[in-house]
Amino acid sequence: MSRTSPRHWAWAPSSSGSDMTTQKDPSPEARANVTEENVETRAQLLPEEQVAGGSDNPEEQAEAILAESEERTIHPDPDDAQGGHRQSDDTV
Repeated sequence: MSRTSPRHWAWAPSSSGSDMTTQKDPSPEARANVTEENVETRAQLLPEEQVAGGSDNPEEQAEAILAESEERTIHPDPDDAQGGHRQSDDTV
């Protein structure tokens, strides 16, 4: 598993079951927060992931998913409806 290889996209099933693709590469800080144990745990497919056909490389997919999640935690996008926290002045 290579943490230094750039990723231009990653696929993950969303909670609604649709495909979700991201274009933002996680920062080195986000990648550093992903541990081997986290990757091994996340690479174990959930029942709905097994039904969907799984992944050709579950460890790489798990690493990408976890790194992107860390990136959203460390650097939330204020324009993202799920991660944005706007002030009341922002709505005027």
